[in-house]
Amino acid sequence: MQRILGGAAMLLLIGGYAAFEASVVARSQHLFEPLHSFDQFVSADRAAARCGSDDGERRRFRANLEAVRRRASEDLAETHPKEAPAVIEQRLAERTHRLEAEVDALVDASGCEGPELWELLKLHQQRARLRVR
Repeated sequence: MQRILGGAAMLLLIGGYAAFEASVVARSQHLFEPLHSFDQFVSADRAAARCGSDDGERRRFRANLEAVRRRASEDLAETHPKEAPAVIEQRLAERTHRLEAEVDALVDASGCEGPELWELLKLHQQRARLRVR
């Protein structure tokens, strides 16, 4: 009897751990989605445009941004297969405009020294070092 209870407790423990791991993966899944990456890149790009970065860094970053834009466009086309490519590009353009407006409001409110802007500028530096294809 004790052996059965011990086995059941072990199964419950293993099942609980598996459920916990699955929930962590599910909650963090959006971090790997192309549109999430696109949003980060667009926001960091606008922050660097408003608050400055060196030309070489901007050039490397923009190349990576284009690769991320391509992936986001492909993801949207896959998600909405009946939409024309022009509609997909319009969706990305609207998303870009909204994100840039958010960064502009942040710069206008707190300047380039605010902690949120500092994080975006740091993100810009980090993403410029990547080789996204």
